[in-house]
Amino acid sequence: MNIRCFALVSCLAVLPLSAFAHKEGHGNEDKPLATTCAQLENPLRYAVDPAYPEIKALKAKCDAEKKASPKPEAQPVKKS
Repeated sequence: MNIRCFALVSCLAVLPLSAFAHKEGHGNEDKPLATTCAQLENPLRYAVDPAYPEIKALKAKCDAEKKASPKPEAQPVKKS
């Protein structure tokens, strides 16, 4: 009788923990790593955590490209 009670109580103690094991709670595990600058700007779809060395290097490259690219000049407004 004691073994049955112990088994029942231990099963009931573990069951509520399964409620916390859901897909959204694990962060970037299911997201692919960003490989382009456009993907780097979409954190909802791609993993952009700078803890990954690939992401850190990509971020540095994209930031350097943004800095080096000339800003588009404002076009004059045509008067009709």
